[in-house]
Amino acid sequence: MGRPRSTHCPAGHPYDEANTYLDSRGRQHCRVCRRQRSREYAARNPEKMRERATRRTRERTRTAAQQRRIARADYLREYQRRWRETHREHQREYNRKHREATATRPRPDACEVCGRSGGARALHKDHDHSHCRSGCKECFRGWLCSGCNVALGHAGDSPQRLRLLAAYIERFAP
Repeated sequence: MGRPRSTHCPAGHPYDEANTYLDSRGRQHCRVCRRQRSREYAARNPEKMRERATRRTRERTRTAAQQRRIARADYLREYQRRWRETHREHQREYNRKHREATATRPRPDACEVCGRSGGARALHKDHDHSHCRSGCKECFRGWLCSGCNVALGHAGDSPQRLRLLAAYIERFAP
């Protein structure tokens, strides 16, 4: 059953509807006394109160700025998605023409290393990465399938490493 609730706080203030609040454990507290304790604490600790006010202001400001940044990023993300949808075919055609324009020979029907055929999109333009990153006409080497292109890239375009890998594979061949 428990203890009956008090009608007044220890300082004599009434526990009425306007002056009472319950904490998370269900205990009664006097609002007048709490306000008084808060004022006394603030008078004893002005530096902490100034620091708390500054921190709260900064958090509110930062939150508003972050919300604006997030809204802007969401807008840009959506704009870019819609643009890509409407321009996908144009972009593919542009990329294909650019790749073929910087190649010194036309695209063959099959990979120049392994001979695997696979249609127009299956071949990649290989270029010397030590010369440039864009793949200009001077550094173009040939047309490779995806597997050969990835293998060459993982080998770091090193003939020595590729010879070592070939010797390694041949040692364990049946």
